[in-house]
Amino acid sequence: MIILRKLGTQQGSYCRVILSDDLVGTVDGVNQVFTVSHDYVPGRIEIIYNGQVLTSPLDFEETGSNEITFVYLRPVAATVLKANYEIEGPGNFGTFLDLDDTPFSYAGHEGEYVRVNQAGDALEFLPAIGSTQEGVATIASGVSSTVVTFETPFDNSDYVLVTDLENAVDACPSLYPTIITAKTTTGFEVDFAGTIDSANYSLNWQATTSGGNMGGSGTISGSTYYTLDLVEDTTPELGGDLQVGSNAIMLDTTPSGNYIHGYVIGWSGEASEDMYVQKNDTGFGCPLYMRSDGKWFQCTAASGTTQMPCTALALDEGTGANKKIIWKGIVRKGAWSWTPGDMIYVSTVAGALTNTPTNSGAWEQPVGLAIKPDTIRFDPGFYPGYINS
Repeated sequence: MIILRKLGTQQGSYCRVILSDDLVGTVDGVNQVFTVSHDYVPGRIEIIYNGQVLTSPLDFEETGSNEITFVYLRPVAATVLKANYEIEGPGNFGTFLDLDDTPFSYAGHEGEYVRVNQAGDALEFLPAIGSTQEGVATIASGVSSTVVTFETPFDNSDYVLVTDLENAVDACPSLYPTIITAKTTTGFEVDFAGTIDSANYSLNWQATTSGGNMGGSGTISGSTYYTLDLVEDTTPELGGDLQVGSNAIMLDTTPSGNYIHGYVIGWSGEASEDMYVQKNDTGFGCPLYMRSDGKWFQCTAASGTTQMPCTALALDEGTGANKKIIWKGIVRKGAWSWTPGDMIYVSTVAGALTNTPTNSGAWEQPVGLAIKPDTIRFDPGFYPGYINS
């Protein structure tokens, strides 16, 4: 039995019933009665068996009975075609039956996908395999975090999230590493490493559930691979040793990572960011030495001091834990005004550098070479000399 349930109100519409004997087989050559129960289905039914019309289209109207009987030669089962009626009975209702098949109703298939089947002769429904939301959030000046709300909530918070802070307007935009501090089904929160100093920043973001289409960046793990641009990843990590081979690591001789106090600063080289700085009066570029307690203190080459040797430069202002220093590399500070080719020394002024060797009675330690007026190649030696008077 096939049950036809009326969905639309269109008069004169019809439903085709596709018959096939590959589901139920019985004895051939016997007249069989095929009964269709209906709920007021004005229009016509077209019976097709193995691609051939078995009967002429039969017009029928409501007669007070809820059954219409067809008699034809061959016992068969029925698969069905969705058209203007929803057909309930034998068959696979998750699959379109031919290239002309279009469901009258998509109820029950919300969020699913349609694809061409393996045979290439029909379409079929597939469950949702993931979804992606993306957008651009404007960041106000003076904030240190932002919250993004999804247009449509996810089912859970186990989604892949990629963010990228952009400022293509300011000539020397400040650098703000970001960290995702909260993820919920309705959105997420991102904190910035500092207070945003311009209204020209925006946060590009993409959130993807399992199986969705990832964009141009992401996490590389297991057997899942994404195209990853390390320029956009502010916290990349290696899973093992980096084999340089016969190649080189190229240092940027014109670094411009940030903009403070009216001038550009930047660095490129070997650095650490988990250091405790006890004393730093001059901020970025302050020469530092390590004391016996493992904390860093600003250097001075003045006579009678023990605040030597310089083994690092400060890359953060202020004091306290989790400060960044550079061990060796290129350092740029727009407030400097060197002559290229000058040797750079620790100054007798606490926390400063100089291109003038110290006088007798003081320490002398060359720590680098000026390669541009505002840029030095920092490479401290561990053997400062003391000039006797």
